[in-house]
Amino acid sequence: MARSLVRLYRLTKASMNHQKFFHVKQFDKEKARGEFGVLSSWGLVEEAPNNDRYKKTSGMWSITTFGVDFVQLRENVPQYVILKWKSSHLGFSGPMANIKDCLEHGNHFKYDELMASSGDILF
Repeated sequence: MARSLVRLYRLTKASMNHQKFFHVKQFDKEKARGEFGVLSSWGLVEEAPNNDRYKKTSGMWSITTFGVDFVQLRENVPQYVILKWKSSHLGFSGPMANIKDCLEHGNHFKYDELMASSGDILF
């Protein structure tokens, strides 16, 4: 989820036409689309309204100001979100975490190298 959030951040930052919402297929390379919606529980992203009655959701997402601050290490979030069946948000638990904690825990990603890279959103 953290990698997808960074990809969405970079898409937003690179958007020449100041596009706000991007389709999940543009930034979620792991195809964990259901999990990406969990980020909205922390207030890091928001989904565009769905105007198609034949679709369950719009599939279009935007990073929030809080999400930008989280990616830029200016904000932290509780490590866990507690959800009820069907994604009903119940609360948070665990210690506060920043995006470095999320990316580097058990992975080979290094936040500083990632943010200093040329901007390739396909990492």
